[in-house]
Amino acid sequence: MSNFISICHVVSGDLWGGAEAQVYQLVKHTIEKDNCKVCVITLNKGVLFDKLCDLSISVVAIEENKRHLWEMIAEMRSFFKKNSVHLIHCHGFKENFLAGIAGKMSGKLVTTRTHHGRGVVRGSFPKVFVEKLNACFLTDKMIAVSHELKTFLTENGFSSSKIKVIHNGIDCENLSVSKDRNVIREELLIPSDSFVIGTASRIELEKGYEYLLSAVKKLIDEGLPIVFVIVGTGNLKQKYQQMAKEMNISEFIIFVGFQENVCNYLNIFDVFVMMSLHEGLPLTLLEVMCMGKPVVCSAVGGIPEIVESNFSGILVPSKDYEACAEACKKILNYNDFKVRIEENACNHIKTNFSSTKTAESTIQLYKKILER
Repeated sequence: MSNFISICHVVSGDLWGGAEAQVYQLVKHTIEKDNCKVCVITLNKGVLFDKLCDLSISVVAIEENKRHLWEMIAEMRSFFKKNSVHLIHCHGFKENFLAGIAGKMSGKLVTTRTHHGRGVVRGSFPKVFVEKLNACFLTDKMIAVSHELKTFLTENGFSSSKIKVIHNGIDCENLSVSKDRNVIREELLIPSDSFVIGTASRIELEKGYEYLLSAVKKLIDEGLPIVFVIVGTGNLKQKYQQMAKEMNISEFIIFVGFQENVCNYLNIFDVFVMMSLHEGLPLTLLEVMCMGKPVVCSAVGGIPEIVESNFSGILVPSKDYEACAEACKKILNYNDFKVRIEENACNHIKTNFSSTKTAESTIQLYKKILER
């Protein structure tokens, strides 16, 4: 085979989350290479689909809620043929299953898969069974976004020799703030003397919102002038709004929903908190650290591969809301410490977690797979 590579990414695209953001960055960097052609299949129309269309590449939405399984596989085969695809890069278990079958039916196209998190590896039986099929028969190589995730996959029966660790990366130079932080604070009616503690993620169970709310309540009960800002949306928003009401802290919680430019809101945070129960390698954490914001995070998943506690942030045990509250107090009360971890975090991310580095590592993996 020549050095030219035609790659097709297959991704759900039903929401704008970490996996979708990473796919977008990877596509952007790959199309800059003279020896790479990129096309994309999404299973839904949404933010990712719209952003990819703006890149002037071949993109199609094979919408999963409008087609039967075999119709989707047939359309994928046709798209692969039309774009002379050499390698399929999947970003989820459904995508892996459908595109993997379509690839086999198209002449044994090479298939790789990024595991962005634990997903359904320990889910219900049908999903676990599909993941086993994916790993054993429908995937030539897997990418884990952290060493912890590779260990998790290996412990659950995935072949270690099939898994390559490639950390997520971000485009540090293009993190843009388009709105003054004081203007946003005024729009949100945040008192001038209040600290802003915030987070940005899907509002789902695995993000540990009950522990975040408990930490906020502890800080409020101790008299700290804080407001907690939540950027993002999700299926459990109403549940946590009701929980905040029952905890008598609703007036201190602001849900701002999905934001196209999340950096505008990250910029108003005095402390960023993340109490996830499990994670891959969260892009928002990379972004907020690159912006020089102090972070408090649960020591789960790939987070300890990003944050060195008391050097570039503070790590706390999973579900320990009291430790989270104490860590926030330490940052807010000791400015020298706060400034030091901000500088360390920014330098660490710019040096080690660039999207260019991630793309180069991924393209090298493509070449090695195709040379076999």
